[in-house]
Amino acid sequence: MDSFGNYSHTTGTISSPDQYGVVGSKINTKYHTTYLRYLRLDAIDYIEYKKNQKINVLWQTEAVSRGTSDDLREVFPYLVIAAMPYFGKNTEKQLSVSLMKTDEQVKKLKLDALSQK
Repeated sequence: MDSFGNYSHTTGTISSPDQYGVVGSKINTKYHTTYLRYLRLDAIDYIEYKKNQKINVLWQTEAVSRGTSDDLREVFPYLVIAAMPYFGKNTEKQLSVSLMKTDEQVKKLKLDALSQK
């Protein structure tokens, strides 16, 4: 019944577009421990040191990596091989060097170290 006392009947179709959305969500938290591994090599003037016990640094090289292993016996060969081409040189900037786990120079360095035991 409307406001005038008349009856009316209305038919129709109501449509709405399909709606998509998130039905639920879940938060996963994973923790990974990483270690900062650092190698610093200072080359000193041996003759000056022998004569006066004075340390005169001729050059310095640093190598840094971050990873999941804290075993420096495993990591140091990679740091040494990555830094070796730059020993005694001024690179004038920080460099990024990538080595594969299968690097032949690293394998050789490890074998040489084992043979000296």
